[in-house]
Formats: sequence, C-alpha cells, structure tokens
Amino acid sequence: NLNRSGAPFTIASFFDIPHLEMSRYKVIIFCHPFEIDERRREILERFVCHSGRTVFWSYGPGVIHQGKWCEERVREVCGTPFGTPGISMAEFPAWRSGYVFEPQKLTPERVRELLKEAGVWLYASAPRPVSVNERLLGVHTGMAERLTLSLPRRYRVLTELFSGAVFRDTDLVELESFGPDTWLFRLES
Repeated sequence: NLNRSGAPFTIASFFDIPHLEMSRYKVIIFCHPFEIDERRREILERFVCHSGRTVFWSYGPGVIHQGKWCEERVREVCGTPFGTPGISMAEFPAWRSGYVFEPQKLTPERVRELLKEAGVWLYASAPRPVSVNERLLGVHTGMAERLTLSLPRRYRVLTELFSGAVFRDTDLVELESFGPDTWLFRLES
C-alpha cells in the first residue's frame, strides 16, 4: 500500500541504512524485523531512531532474541507489547514509534494519514504511485479521474514530457485521465 500513498519512497535492506542520506527520511518502515541483534540495534540507534523521525514496525520487531521467541523483546524495541491490535504509537525523547501487529489492515488511505501525521509531503490528491527526484515527477493512475498534484514549492516551469503540456509558475497541477494513464513532469526552478 505504500506504492499508492501518493508519496515517494525508497526500499533498502537493514544494512543499506548506514550508506543512505538519512536526513531526508521522515518515516522509516520496517517489515517484520524478527531479529534485532546488537549490530542492528547499533544501526537503529546511530542512523534511525532520532531526529524527530517516525519509525513503523510490523508484527514482531525483535521477537527472536538470541535464537529464541521472546515476545517481551517487542516492547523493548518499539515501545508497544507484542500483538497489540490496531496502530499503537509510542513517544520516545527523539523519535516516535508506530507498531502495527496486522499490517494487512493498513489501507492506502490509512497509510496516507500516517505519513501526513509524520510530516511527509503527499504529492497526489488520491492514493496513487508517485516517483520524484530533483528533476522529475512521475505519477500513475489506473482509472478515469481528476487528480491534483501538489508540490512542496513553486516551479518556474513544469513540462509534462509525454504530452508536451507546460505549466508555469506553479506548485499545483490539475490532471484528468480517461482511463489508465501515466504523467512524467520535468521540474524547472
């Protein structure tokens, strides 16, 4: 469902984290990190769990400890007991922790709400795939609809590269599709 959040994202392994520019990430989502050994714990403390960031954990973060099932360890890792239903938030001095025991219950709309609460910019007005970097913005829809793209700052020129449509001095673009469609914009400051 992160694909359809309307926000860009990066997928990385645990051991990629030390090599990423972490200051740009407001939210980190860990999918089933069952074992959090000392090496992973150090990565969390050094690169992830600080700077006002929100970290989401699914199912049982750290539930395997020294080769054994240890449900108490989940609370130590994320601040919420193992198996807590719904979405539980725990506040730490320098970061927030969100625990989701049943990640399949997260709809694209709920993912959008959680990202927005964490300060993530949502580019698309509806849950749609978005990719963005300093020069390009891409968005896809699978249906006929009106979609609004909202950018975090104004651009001198936005050029939709497939159609050639040009939008000037704006941070908002209204789009209309008549079925599945993809737009790719060149961003010029």
